[in-house]
Amino acid sequence: MWPAAFLRGAWAISVVALMAFCLLSGCNDAPHDTDAGTGTRTSPIPEACLIGGEAPQSIPEAIARINALPRPLSVSCLVASLPRPLSLVATDSPFSAQPGEGVKNPRIFILSEGLVLSVVPTGRGSRVLEFAEWVTTTRTIKGEVPFPIEGTLPEDAPYDIRFDGGGTTCSLCHRNESPAEGRPGAFVSDAMRPANGYYAPIRDLFAELDECDWDREAERCEFLSALLDFGPVEEVTFSNEVDTFF
Repeated sequence: MWPAAFLRGAWAISVVALMAFCLLSGCNDAPHDTDAGTGTRTSPIPEACLIGGEAPQSIPEAIARINALPRPLSVSCLVASLPRPLSLVATDSPFSAQPGEGVKNPRIFILSEGLVLSVVPTGRGSRVLEFAEWVTTTRTIKGEVPFPIEGTLPEDAPYDIRFDGGGTTCSLCHRNESPAEGRPGAFVSDAMRPANGYYAPIRDLFAELDECDWDREAERCEFLSALLDFGPVEEVTFSNEVDTFF
């Protein structure tokens, strides 16, 4: 059952038939052939990224998935590893520490029942994965990790976002921050959703992938491939219970 913190959208976008993540237990790093958008392309995502399993529902589960993936680990490899369908919200709002850059490069929220991951295709926020783990319908534990990842992450790595005087960098935007019970080093604060007028259509990302210039913006193209080439995605919305950025 999906939490009250977000509601499914009225339509779903089928990219390809759901990929069989557990093709072989001994995967190699060969490129993966996929169909998406208007044509056929060879995705550069290694098959070693397609580890299967359940979607992470907490920050510790997300760290466990990260540690199960090959090194050096990119955001694209992690995104490709997630089971489909993906439930997505996109915003072109620049008002964030991980800002969207218009409808061509929006900030993208990947929602599961217990956890939200946020990523952007390019720009200064594209080397960071942000986490928000639901503890109520309106409050989340926050965290982030920088990419690429070379070594094994400790479970508390996402909480290394504190000011010297206490509190976290997340408190600059998210109100009512306090220590998270039972999670040493972590803080919980109010969740926030994009304001009306700052949503970007997920369907537009398919055209961006089809038209992507792999010679000039390979990392952005790889990210869009990881998001869209490995199974169905659907556009959803956050609940009106969650406050807007402004």
